[in-house]
Amino acid sequence: MNSNSRSGKSAFLMLRRGPLLGLAVAVVAGLAVLVTPARADTLAQFINTPTTIVVQDKTFTGNGTTPPGNLTIAPTGGTTFDPTSVTVTGSVSDGVHGPGLAFLGGDFARGVSAGQTLDVGFGYQATITNPGSFVISDINMTLNGAGVTGTGFIKITETAFADKAHTMMLGTRGIVVAQNTPPNQSFDLTLVGSNTTVFVEKDIFLSGGNGTAQFSSLLQNFSQTAVPEPGSIAMALGALPVLGMLWIRRRRVGA
Repeated sequence: MNSNSRSGKSAFLMLRRGPLLGLAVAVVAGLAVLVTPARADTLAQFINTPTTIVVQDKTFTGNGTTPPGNLTIAPTGGTTFDPTSVTVTGSVSDGVHGPGLAFLGGDFARGVSAGQTLDVGFGYQATITNPGSFVISDINMTLNGAGVTGTGFIKITETAFADKAHTMMLGTRGIVVAQNTPPNQSFDLTLVGSNTTVFVEKDIFLSGGNGTAQFSSLLQNFSQTAVPEPGSIAMALGALPVLGMLWIRRRRVGA
């Protein structure tokens, strides 16, 4: 085979491989976007600065230092709580619930001992990045790695509002973990109304009783429902007169 034939064959193979190579590069790039980790902040940074964490189609921002929804810490019995010890990062969709936030470790994992209590409150807002197509319909909270001994317990209450002033409540719910309850618990808070932004206020209370109480992580995921397009609504409304005429004609025929 002469050099011209070899070079022609090489060019042909490059042409054939070109689209496949481009597709492979595109797939790898897409996977890289999917697995790119979300921003990670401390609880103090996220709430007080405040910072913004983007996870898939949701944006989460801390409420800041002004009440309501600011970071409040009330320890008793000699315990302490350092908000820089807790990591706040993104929690991707699990296939059932949408993306959200994860509150990890730190002094929550250290917990409280006998005779101690810890009450931590804070707030943040969740916003859909494509508000014209979806509304937030549900908030799922999952508590992992809870450990309770003696009469110790963990109580977490969550309330959702439609406004930053916390005057229009969309729903509230809570969980309690004691010695005889499962260490990992999950609940769904179904919201009223059609909201593209939700303000969440969370209260986390740990009591050591005569034992201990701690947990390793708290996951918060937000689900959404599609908003019907205006064209679909108009089409449905336009069909009502036709259905009415058919119903009247059927009654006349039957009479």
